[in-house]
Amino acid sequence: IKLYSAAVSACEKGQQWAQAMRLLEDMQNDRAKHDVISYSAAISACEKGRQWAQAISLLQRMECDAVAPNVITYNATISACEKGWHWPIALRLFGSMRAGSLAPDLVSFNATIGACAQARSVGPALDLFAALASEGLRPDRVTYNVVLDAASDVPGGREIFQQALHEGIFPGLVASGVCLLDTHDLSPGAARWAVRWWLDEVIPGALGRLPEGSPPPPPFQVIVGRQKSRKAWSSSGESVHDAVVSVLNELGVRWEGGSNEGRVRLLAPPTLASCPE
Repeated sequence: IKLYSAAVSACEKGQQWAQAMRLLEDMQNDRAKHDVISYSAAISACEKGRQWAQAISLLQRMECDAVAPNVITYNATISACEKGWHWPIALRLFGSMRAGSLAPDLVSFNATIGACAQARSVGPALDLFAALASEGLRPDRVTYNVVLDAASDVPGGREIFQQALHEGIFPGLVASGVCLLDTHDLSPGAARWAVRWWLDEVIPGALGRLPEGSPPPPPFQVIVGRQKSRKAWSSSGESVHDAVVSVLNELGVRWEGGSNEGRVRLLAPPTLASCPE
């Protein structure tokens, strides 16, 4: 059994979901009993291969084999549903964890919120985010990125973004100076709120502190990256570049810079942009 489980785990790391499924069948043919380790590794391989239906099937097979899933099993299955854009199933699985007396961890919350965010299911995402405190869990960067994807254009998003700033979640936004907003490590939704905050609070404050007669500041730019290695929380169709220019267009701020340049330049120093309340 240990050898089979190790082989299935190797398939998980190699993202070879089909081979993992074959190994489980070989275990059954050899009358080797499946355990939670082999099942969890196979489900994780399916998650990495974006095979959400196979992951659900394996979870159901565990019940037939009287193998109790653990938190790792559920997290991998929920993540598979997230990548497969099946947020209702992810929510049901999250609820099943509690019904089975398993305490969801931060990975469980992040994956389920992420699944809701992809479907723009704002209410459940915000409810899950609010429930973190009662579970004794502290949101991390992934949490804020996925929940801000869900709340990218709703009033509650601003408060969540301000909370992230207070917690020091995005320390590098203006680390190189107020004229340069760096959106690395931000999801598209988080980038939207970062641009609004930058235009509404940071730039007007900096311009207001300039002594009279000072030379004009350097060009205002947003670093958006070249979209070659975005993080896992950015699995929706929108890129950070698209999110940034969408907000600039909404606020009537003129800009230039293609998505392959890695930067968006503002064509005129903004004065005071209106950030949604």
